[in-house]
This record gives sequence, C-alpha cells and structure tokens, in this order.
Amino acid sequence: ANGPSLATAVAAAAATRRKVALLHIDVDMFGSINSNMGETVGDQVLAAVAQRLRNAMPADGWLWRRGTDEFIAGVGYREGETDGEVLAERLRDAFEVPLSIPPYTLPVTLSIGIAVFPDHAQNAAALLASAEHALRHAKQTGLDNVGLYTGRPERGPINDGFAQRFADAFERDEFRLYYQPFVHGHDGSLAGFS
Repeated sequence: ANGPSLATAVAAAAATRRKVALLHIDVDMFGSINSNMGETVGDQVLAAVAQRLRNAMPADGWLWRRGTDEFIAGVGYREGETDGEVLAERLRDAFEVPLSIPPYTLPVTLSIGIAVFPDHAQNAAALLASAEHALRHAKQTGLDNVGLYTGRPERGPINDGFAQRFADAFERDEFRLYYQPFVHGHDGSLAGFS
C-alpha cells in the first residue's frame, strides 16, 4: 500500500487539534550484524525487528520502513494519549528479549529520535528533518538512547537534504508501509486500517 502522505496526517492533526509525534528509529549496530553474519541473517533480523515494532505500535499509529535499517513511526494524539516518548519506550520494551534467529540469539537495541508537530516543526518535511536531527543527537550520547528534538521550531526543512530525500522517496515508492489507519477527512477520526 502507498503510505498516507505525512503532510495529510499533519493536516488532519492540525484540523483536529492533535499533535503528531514522529519517531526516527535506527537499529543499533545493524551494519556489524550484516557484515559479520551475512545478509541472509541481516534480512531475517530486519524482518523480526519490523514484526516486533508493528506488534508494539498502537492501533492508530503509522510505521514505515526505509532503506535497510531505518524505520519511521508516527502517532497522532491529544493531551493524555500516547505521545512520542511513551511510544518510544513501548517500542524499546519490545526488544528486551533478544531476537532468536537460529542458531543465533541476538540482542537488539534501538536509537530513536522524536520530533513533534507543531512544537518542533510546522510542516511534514521539517518534522522529518527534526526527528532525524534528534536521532543523530541521541546517537552521539551512545547507543540505545531516545532523543527528543531540542532545537527551536523549524519552519522549513533543516537543510541537510534528508527531508528532501525523504519526500522524494515517498514519490518513488521507496517506502514500505507496514500498516496505516484510515482517517475521516471531515473530522480526523480513525476509520480502520488498510
């Protein structure tokens, strides 16, 4: 399925006074798993990671996979509902038990960057860039960390090309969407899943 445009999700959130938290998720040390154990094991690890992430996602969240080991999760919420930090903890908790990829048992940790619309960004591209920025910051402090975006609100994309690549990747269908809620256009309420 084609992903819902993030812009659409942001617009629906704005219209219904929800916030949108975007989580940029990186599988720690995936490169070394791939190079040390081979791509077959690497692929199995990613499939298992995707499955665990999907199982841990709230019913009304989005989860995309991009490239090899990057995942993007999104959730819309109101005060008192699951926000980005709660979701990040939920996703990390899903990896407390190591992955079993016979004959290996592989511990997996995640580094996660979180950005929130409209607090940290005013549009989809800036939100993506802010989440990526938060991820880079989280990784500077070591693996297995969650970082919340701390800069000032970004009106345009942080110009490192990431947001544009991300937007281009949507256009070229390079994302694989794991599941998505359908949103009623008139009030932003959820109507089920594809």
